[in-house]
Amino acid sequence: MSNPRFYLRVAKDLLEAACKAIEVDLHLLAAISLVLSTENSVYSVISCFKPPSKIEDPIIELNLLIEEYRESMTHVNALLKDFIEISQYVIYTYKELVMRGDIVEEIVPSQAVTRDEVLEILSKVEKVVKVAEEILERCS
Repeated sequence: MSNPRFYLRVAKDLLEAACKAIEVDLHLLAAISLVLSTENSVYSVISCFKPPSKIEDPIIELNLLIEEYRESMTHVNALLKDFIEISQYVIYTYKELVMRGDIVEEIVPSQAVTRDEVLEILSKVEKVVKVAEEILERCS
């Protein structure tokens, strides 16, 4: 079994780094940290049941895990729905954008997010980290 608490510590560390980046108007760095915080939150939940694999998309892995362990996850089902929805939104909406930009629109990563968007992402990621922590508590 891998260490779900470690992934959660990493998620919290990245969340804190994002907050510091916001304070000094480094929106791109904040957005990258928030996406990575979300991914580590997902890995912490996956780790409650099995070590995360090398699948590039942690949301797919989490959904596969839910199918596989449906019976043993009933105590966290209510939390998982929102957790997956918000995590999926953050990762699928922002990961490629802040890492590689948008080639079609010719937007480089530093132009990809505004301060307001980063603050919106921040509120979502704070919830993701909190829910991951609740899931880990229930799985302990």
